[in-house]
Amino acid sequence: MYSAYMQSLILAKENGLHSIGFPLISSGIFGYPLEGAWKEAIRACNDFIRDNPAYDMRILFAVLDDRIMEVGREIQRTVMK
Repeated sequence: MYSAYMQSLILAKENGLHSIGFPLISSGIFGYPLEGAWKEAIRACNDFIRDNPAYDMRILFAVLDDRIMEVGREIQRTVMK
């Protein structure tokens, strides 16, 4: 999953895009644990931003409900410490 996010971000940059939207990959019908899916997504996005500090990229996540979003926010808080 990390690679899917990272490669998408790299392709977006290579094509001059400054925003990208993602679903939470594999967390739906594929049954990957929600916390693990968020950790991979956030890690890839944070790594991209760290490696490309001068590139303006807006990253959005499309999720199905508030519970999924809150799990993502909590993971983000713990990762950003």
